[in-house]
Amino acid sequence: MKMKRIERISKECANGNFKELILNCDVLKEDESFEDYFLINNYNAYAIDKAVSGNALYFTLMYVTYKLDWKNLIPKFNERSFRNLAYQLQLSYRNNPYHN
Repeated sequence: MKMKRIERISKECANGNFKELILNCDVLKEDESFEDYFLINNYNAYAIDKAVSGNALYFTLMYVTYKLDWKNLIPKFNERSFRNLAYQLQLSYRNNPYHN
């Protein structure tokens, strides 16, 4: 899955549209809000990671960025620089199932 697609899915989820994520994630139900699901104690990071092809860190960082509207909230926030940072963090993240 390309990062542009993951970024688009995270932006859609932040705006309340998580239909594409539901197609790839068996723990999400159509009548559930992703925002509510994201905040519950039994949030299944493994299922989300699988739904975004192993890019849960990038997806989560971008989701929070869009949900909290950092572009307009933080003065001089550079979206491109943040996307690059999020991508580099994703690349350097070790595959450690006990950490998630």
